Amino acid sequence: MKLAQKELGTFKHNIAGMFRFAEEQGLDAVQIHLPDEERLVQIKSAIKETGVQVASVNAMSCAMLGPDKTAQEHEHRQVKKALHIAEELSAPTVTNFAGFDYTKTMDENAVEFARVYECHAREAERRGLKICFENCPMFGGMPFRAQNMAYCPAHWQLIFEACDSTALGLEFDTSHTVYLALDTAALLRQWKNRIYHIQIKDCKLDRQRQQDIGVAAGIPHSLVPLGEGDLQAEEVFNAIQEIGFAGYVTSDIEGDQMDAAKRNIRAMKNALAQLV
Repeated sequence: MKLAQKELGTFKHNIAGMFRFAEEQGLDAVQIHLPDEERLVQIKSAIKETGVQVASVNAMSCAMLGPDKTAQEHEHRQVKKALHIAEELSAPTVTNFAGFDYTKTMDENAVEFARVYECHAREAERRGLKICFENCPMFGGMPFRAQNMAYCPAHWQLIFEACDSTALGLEFDTSHTVYLALDTAALLRQWKNRIYHIQIKDCKLDRQRQQDIGVAAGIPHSLVPLGEGDLQAEEVFNAIQEIGFAGYVTSDIEGDQMDAAKRNIRAMKNALAQLV
């Protein structure tokens, strides 16, 4: 496996600094947000200067399914652009959300997913790339509901059966399985053939707050560096090693949390060092 860092908000206007940070931390790559042309030039220069590669290109669209055709067309363009840039930068994956249409049943959403993503799957196959859907539920609203259907095994089964292309798979984020009370290590083993990119961060559940408000409006939690929450890190990294994962394992700390990012990277390296 190779180690990467998801692009940090603190480097929003300094992509060269982001790549230097990854180099200083001894990482192999950076997971980048979909860049404009100016930023793309800067990324290419940073790759040449540091030797740090691009782990994945984030399209992260969430309106690919649903009745808003204008938004859907915009998202189509985003995914097409991300595939082109990923190939240009020799990045193996494009990462995205599957989306969800509240006006349809889950089975109908799977059919719509296949219709929408068929062309992108074929294009990814042609380019030798993978499109990975993050397992973040993106819960919110009233009534409380998900904005991304690709958050649990039952839904993964539906969408990958509906659009049976090996170019489509998962960006497996370890924090979301904690939040959803799923067995992270077991899912890594079960879905090893569809997991193309792994994001590492921990999730700390607020049990006391849960006692106060229940779960109807979501499970109270915070996203924290590895080892500071409820994730069974040793089991997870043993599973990653056991399945022979050869892709990028990416530190995913959001925003400007430089110290948290460093703690997360340090904890990842410590967990790897403990592997037999």
